[in-house]
Amino acid sequence: KCQQRKGETPQGRELFATAMPNTVVDEPQIVVIHDEELYVKPLLKELAGRRLPLVEWNLKLRTCYHLFDTTKVPPQGVFYNRISACGCPEHRETTQLARGVLAWLKMHRRKIVNSPEAIPLLASKMEAQIAMRSHGIHVPKSVVAFQDSQIVEAATNLGCSKFLMEPNRRVLGEGVVTFHDLDQLKEYLKSPKRVSSADGITVVQEFVKSNAPYIIRAEFVGRQLLYAMHVDVSRGLDRLVPGYVGDPQHEGEGKEGA
Repeated sequence: KCQQRKGETPQGRELFATAMPNTVVDEPQIVVIHDEELYVKPLLKELAGRRLPLVEWNLKLRTCYHLFDTTKVPPQGVFYNRISACGCPEHRETTQLARGVLAWLKMHRRKIVNSPEAIPLLASKMEAQIAMRSHGIHVPKSVVAFQDSQIVEAATNLGCSKFLMEPNRRVLGEGVVTFHDLDQLKEYLKSPKRVSSADGITVVQEFVKSNAPYIIRAEFVGRQLLYAMHVDVSRGLDRLVPGYVGDPQHEGEGKEGA
């Protein structure tokens, strides 16, 4: 039975509840599946404060201590997928494990909030753009490439006076660079400051200038608008991450753990 109390991982990190993925429980649970505790702390505290049957599955490489026996039946409950799918080293391998776990839950018809199909949209700029286009959302003209010669060829074919390149799977906004001509691009490709994608894919894209240096981040639950957040991104795209600068201790470590 799920232990509704605080426990300790082998690494000594405090949990809100402890339960193994194949534990048989009498009542359904709320299982939060994630790979970064900094992003889910407010959610976990709120759920725990309401005395809901909460279980945390942290798949982060350094703290994951769960064993998933996919030949058995998973516990009953609602499974909330909060995998970040970030391209940083700490989360890079988590995505594959998360996709397998979610496929296992889906096979047993468990209720999943943020379905397995959400992960590739987070992990791949290319797949996200294709999904948006399939739903009639306009996106900038983009070409994907592996090799440097292909990147130059893609930029040439775009025929834009200003373009950018970015990692297909990146860490926050790192590696997004704009160029005015091919010479600037070729110089950057040889530079030690170049940031490569976690999957080796580079997206070359036309530059679209916004009317103002801000983005409206909108959150929806059940196709209903929950809130919209006006974010100034002139100082970095990391401001798009809710709570990223809200935690003063996170200010210096966010780019490693995001």
